[in-house]
Amino acid sequence: MKPKPFFPAWLDEAGLSPAEMRVFVHLLRSADNQTGVAWPSYQRMIEKTGLGKSTIRRCIESLEKPHGLILKIGKPFAGSCRYKVLPIVPPQGQLNGANDSTTDPIDAAPIVPPQTRNSPSDGTPIVPPQGQEGNPKKVIHRRVSNTASPEAIQFAVWFKSSIPEAVNLAKNWQQSFAKAFDDLVRLDKRQPEEIRRVCQWARTDSFWSGNFMSPVKLRKRNGDDITYYDVFLSRMQSSKETTTKTEVKTTLRPPNIEDL
Repeated sequence: MKPKPFFPAWLDEAGLSPAEMRVFVHLLRSADNQTGVAWPSYQRMIEKTGLGKSTIRRCIESLEKPHGLILKIGKPFAGSCRYKVLPIVPPQGQLNGANDSTTDPIDAAPIVPPQTRNSPSDGTPIVPPQGQEGNPKKVIHRRVSNTASPEAIQFAVWFKSSIPEAVNLAKNWQQSFAKAFDDLVRLDKRQPEEIRRVCQWARTDSFWSGNFMSPVKLRKRNGDDITYYDVFLSRMQSSKETTTKTEVKTTLRPPNIEDL
């Protein structure tokens, strides 16, 4: 049996612009294997497609109407918007190929796990490299509850206490701070106590105390593509080494004339 394409040939004639096609393919690859629902953030879509936010927004609206390829099904509180990738069904009377004389409708391309997608050449299962789109582990991450852990809530309250009251925070500061903590622990494998120490160092540093007002910054990257968490951790460790060396020097007994 000849393997089916990733999506049917008639989609080339569906009138999608290159940008719409790129956004649709990203949503199709990101969709949950069982429900067909995808919820990538705009930032992730920007990174993966190379398109601007306004272009992606227009593409999503066009993919929903008039093309009817996706369905926007709303968003949970403080979460990414959810998109249902609809079964790929050709328009009435449209054929699989321009020279194809068959009148049978084209089967919808099912959303299946990567392990079951067959290569058109030798039948070898196509398994995406670790961390790329379509990785089943990514789906597992998306199914994790958005509810913050009690330890994360405590961290959020603690972090806020280190910020001057004059600083205006967003209304959802507690949820945002707590999510950053949970992501650092769950996704980045950071230790909770180390996270607190890094934050405390940055909040008391002469420069960063005025430029570090949210733990969300810890997972962001600077111009050298290094997370600010690693930047703070490195500088914190360097400052400790400097302090230790200074203390050792000051505790040494000064030379005494009688000892000479």
